[in-house]
Amino acid sequence: MKQIVSSDVSFTKSISMRRIMEIYHLAKKYKGTIYFIRDSKIINIKHLPSLVSFLLLLREHQMFKIMIDGEEPQDFFQEIKEMCNLALGGNEKTRALNMLETDYKVKV
Repeated sequence: MKQIVSSDVSFTKSISMRRIMEIYHLAKKYKGTIYFIRDSKIINIKHLPSLVSFLLLLREHQMFKIMIDGEEPQDFFQEIKEMCNLALGGNEKTRALNMLETDYKVKV
């Protein structure tokens, strides 16, 4: 079942270019859409130039939101969280929203 998961996170330490490339390759393998959101900037992390500029401009402990739309988004979120030493923000908890399969039709 398709789901959307979002969470506020921050990096516990600065991120290297090597780590950014690992995030990019992990995202390319995921069959869904992943967004990083900060202030009014929203990027799809499968677009490398946007990902690089977004992450290199982040400071340590600066909050941003990850939004994952696809199959089993919690698993992907856990992978990226472990890879990047992400800290969940404040009292925010990861939120999930179940979506209907796109090929279902509903009569109203």
